[in-house]
Amino acid sequence: MSSQLQKLGSVVVLESPYSGDIPLHIVYGQRAMADARTRGEIVLMPHLLWTQHHLAPHFYVDDWDEKYEIPNGGRDVSLEQIKVLRERADKVIFYTDYGMSSGMQHGLDHCKAKGIPYETRSIGKDPMDLRMKHVRAGNTRGLNGQTLQEFIADRK
Repeated sequence: MSSQLQKLGSVVVLESPYSGDIPLHIVYGQRAMADARTRGEIVLMPHLLWTQHHLAPHFYVDDWDEKYEIPNGGRDVSLEQIKVLRERADKVIFYTDYGMSSGMQHGLDHCKAKGIPYETRSIGKDPMDLRMKHVRAGNTRGLNGQTLQEFIADRK
């Protein structure tokens, strides 16, 4: 790593749950990314970026690669690419407040097998995660029928 990058911080791969309650896990993943950035870390979080097929369905990856006829191998190639990222990063960080998904467990097993530095972190479950889940799902009135602005105002 160049000395200029070392001044910026460690390059880290973040792992957090994705499958299951996807809107909630996306919001949690975004909070995990913010947490790492406040620590000065340079963040890679491919499982959140590469699954956003609605942004560019012929590039991004999901469990239905065949449906979208994704070039270059889709999901399987992406999983191999994530292994390379883990091996080249300074550290892999697992955010576990919403549990450890099977994909995260595979990542942890990979780190252990290859001697890749890793750690687990907790940033806590936040009621805002649930509210933002509703907003991401297209429901502008979520918990208690409040708008996002009303919900934020009530939290102050």
